Amino acid sequence: MAPIINTGNESVSFESQNSFDIDYPKSSDVSWEKIGTMDQVNFISNGQKTSAYYDMDGHLIGTTTNKTLVDLPEKSQKILADKYADYKGGPIIFFHDNDKNDTDMVLWATQFDSEDLYFAELVKGTDKIVVQITASGDISYFTKI
Repeated sequence: MAPIINTGNESVSFESQNSFDIDYPKSSDVSWEKIGTMDQVNFISNGQKTSAYYDMDGHLIGTTTNKTLVDLPEKSQKILADKYADYKGGPIIFFHDNDKNDTDMVLWATQFDSEDLYFAELVKGTDKIVVQITASGDISYFTKI
């Protein structure tokens, strides 16, 4: 079991750690932190940097992994090239929702209905935004950062 990391007055729950050990028994480089009401664990699994998020009861909400432009659906690659041509691409992550947990996820301090989505940071001058991308390649504005 990974050590509990205290983050101020709160520490990650035993339930989250126990669930993580069951969900990802072969993970390495494990570190925990408390994010609002969620427990976040960063780790490496199958050579991929991953973050998993657990609710207050220690149930998996979902995971994020880093992606690249070529990982996005082809339709979204074309939309980004056309509609967001004047933006420089930043980090891209993929959020994989745990369908067995109805807890909504929060990224960039913005709550969204949990579903599998890509998120791409885009920069134009001092303007930084995040767009969400569905599995079918549809793109919509998510938040300003």
